[in-house]
Amino acid sequence: TPCQGSSELISDNGYVVAHDGFYNKLVLLVNDGAQRLRLGENGRRLAVGRFSWNNTIEKYMNLMKEIL
Repeated sequence: TPCQGSSELISDNGYVVAHDGFYNKLVLLVNDGAQRLRLGENGRRLAVGRFSWNNTIEKYMNLMKEIL
């Protein structure tokens, strides 16, 4: 659902929809295998890029350097 930050995180990985639009997007994904695949691949790429252990550790170490 639309809320602060959701559209930035989702971007090419899915849809931001109000409750009344959920059904239509679900039907679209059920009927469009290529779209499901594209969104899934984009979501995985985002998750690995932003939240991998190496990336998280690097961000944490940079934060510690700034603090100390």
